[in-house]
Amino acid sequence: MRYELLFILPLLALLAITGATIWRFLKNKRKIINKAIIAHTENIKKLDAYKKATLFYRILIVAASTVFMVTLAISTMIASRPVTRVLDQNQNAARDIMLCLDVSYSMHPYVVDVLNYYGDISSNLKGERIGITIFDGAAMQVLPLTNDYAALAETIENMSSGSNIRNYADLVRVDGRYSLIGNGLVNCVNNMGEKDQDTRARAVILATDNNGQTGIDTINLSLEQAGEYAKSRGIIIYGIDTNESERKTEDFGYHNSSREFEDVVSNTKGAYVRLGQNKSLSVSMITESIMASLEKYTLSDAKRVETDAPNNYIIALAIVTGILLFVIWRLKV
Repeated sequence: MRYELLFILPLLALLAITGATIWRFLKNKRKIINKAIIAHTENIKKLDAYKKATLFYRILIVAASTVFMVTLAISTMIASRPVTRVLDQNQNAARDIMLCLDVSYSMHPYVVDVLNYYGDISSNLKGERIGITIFDGAAMQVLPLTNDYAALAETIENMSSGSNIRNYADLVRVDGRYSLIGNGLVNCVNNMGEKDQDTRARAVILATDNNGQTGIDTINLSLEQAGEYAKSRGIIIYGIDTNESERKTEDFGYHNSSREFEDVVSNTKGAYVRLGQNKSLSVSMITESIMASLEKYTLSDAKRVETDAPNNYIIALAIVTGILLFVIWRLKV
C-alpha cells in the first residue's frame, strides 16, 4: 500500500470518534433535559469534591481539544507528502585491470589454477573494470574491460571447465610461433586502450612461466622490453609466476628466468608472487597492492535525490490518536 493511503485510516478513525463524541454528547444532553429537576444544587457546587471534578473535567476538555488539533496538523503534514533531500555524489573506483594469461603448451598444467587465482583476486575488488586477454603465438581478447562481474565470473568458469581452455589455446596457436611472452604482454597493454593516466589507473596481472621461444618471421619482444612499454604507458604489472623454482635453460631455443620476471614486475612498482606460495596470502597481497598502488577515483555527477519520508509523521499520528482516545474515554462522553 502506498503511504498516501496510510493517513486516511487515522483520519477516518478521527471522524468516527468525533461523530460518536458529538452523538453521545447530544444524547446525554437530551437525557439531562428529560430528567427531573433537582432542587438546591447550589450547595453541591460549593463542595470541594465537585470543584475538583469540574476542574478535572475542564482540563480534559482542553486536552482533548489540543490533542485533536495536533492530530489534524500531523494529518495535514502527511497529506503534504514530506520528503528528504540529499545530494548524492558516488565515489567510483577508476581502475582498469587486464588479466593477461599465457596459454602456451608449457602452461597447460597450471592454467586452471591461475584462472581460479584470477577469480579470487577479482572477487576481492570493487568498482574496477576487468578484462581478460590470452596469448601464445598470437593474442586474443576474451573479455573486454567491463564492470560486469557476473560476466567475468562466468567467463573464468567457462574457460577453466573441462577441455575449454585447450579450445581457447587453439585460437592463439600459430605454427612457428610459440610462447611469445613479450608480444603477449604488449597486446594485453594495447587492449586496455589509449593512455589516460589522468583519469584512470591501469594494471596488468600477468600469469606466465616466462618460458619463451623465438618465433619465426616475426618481431619478438623480450619480457623486459614489454615491461618498459607498459611502464611508458603508466601501467603497473603484477606477476603470477607458475615456476616452482628459479632455473635457466637454453635448450631448443627456450629461455627461462624467474628473476627476470620479478625484476620486470618490480620495475613497474607491481607485486610478484609464485603460484606455489600460500594462495590466500598471495591473493591478499596482490589485491592490497592494487588497491594501494592504483588509488584513483572519479566522482559521479552530483544528483539531488528526494525520498518520501512520512514514517515519523505516521508514528506521531498513531501516538496522538491513542492519546485522544484515552482522553475521550476519561471524559466518559
